[in-house]
Amino acid sequence: EGLLFIGSYRDNEVGADHPLMAHLGNIRQSGCVSILPMHLGNLDVNSIKSMVSDVLHMVPGTVRPLAEVVFNKTGGNALFAVQLLSSLHDEGLLRFSLTSRCWQWDIQKIRDKDVADNVVELMVGKMLRLRPEVQEALSVAACFGAMCQESLLRILDRAPDNVMCNVPSLDVAVSEGLMVKSDSAYRFSHDQIQLAAYLLISESDRAKSHLRIGRLLWKLSSAQELESSLFVVVEQLHRGSFLMTDPEERTQLSELSMLAGQMARRMSSFLPAAAYLSAGIRLLADNDWNSHRNLCFNLYNSCAEIHFILGEFDAARSHLEEVLRRAMTLQEKLQPHATLARTLSSLGLTNEAIDSC
Repeated sequence: EGLLFIGSYRDNEVGADHPLMAHLGNIRQSGCVSILPMHLGNLDVNSIKSMVSDVLHMVPGTVRPLAEVVFNKTGGNALFAVQLLSSLHDEGLLRFSLTSRCWQWDIQKIRDKDVADNVVELMVGKMLRLRPEVQEALSVAACFGAMCQESLLRILDRAPDNVMCNVPSLDVAVSEGLMVKSDSAYRFSHDQIQLAAYLLISESDRAKSHLRIGRLLWKLSSAQELESSLFVVVEQLHRGSFLMTDPEERTQLSELSMLAGQMARRMSSFLPAAAYLSAGIRLLADNDWNSHRNLCFNLYNSCAEIHFILGEFDAARSHLEEVLRRAMTLQEKLQPHATLARTLSSLGLTNEAIDSC
């Protein structure tokens, strides 16, 4: 009683089949809680004027011409508006006068200024004005997603020729308002800023960047560190795995993927577990059934079991049939036969399940 919960989501990212929609539907049907949906769009010109007035600590009437230009150039997008004001300040078009002790601007120059079409382009332009090492650190952090653990960056710093990322450079990004630092992580202040940082890497080099990050984390981590960051390392390596030419390295990544899949299964994260195991299978070569037989059997059997748990019986059956086709000893046949029998029973194929044993 007396509890108000406020949540938000982007309607372009949450469709009718999203779990959130099902959960909200269940709440409505319960009749115990009232839900008031509110659609938030871009700010109108008066809201932009209030925002500019608040940012510059000036009365609304004084900032009206500037606010109207900001509104026209940003369409009322709040993040775009804030970053445009920051860009105007960086370029000297918006400056604080120590003489008059207030903000000043040349409205005509600002009207004539070419502005990026969207906030991402604006942020890319802002980042390109930073020192090269800060740009590099931002692009590396962006490869991890919206947030990056500081411990991972410290591992990258161990590389003797590290020019990829260093913590002091990210501290500069924090001072520029591009990132926020918590006790143990750096987080981009907005997902569009993270996207802009990622776009600093040319499209042709992105897979190489992920692969290099993954290799360094893999090589430089202690056994304990690798275990605690296994998911991150495997994901980075897989995003560049098509560039791997060494068969042994591909096999080792298959082994890491199996470990990640098994760890995810123990955490009851079955969808990620299936993804890791399937990725490990895709890296296998046909001759691995001879040279790395146990790995192949473990990957296929584990993946089949996960598909069975998820109710994806056709996929489970396909993997098990491949294992049985390759099996040569009774020991190799026992586990897949048991899983196949459970799968066929779940499909209502009782006679086939009995025959499979």
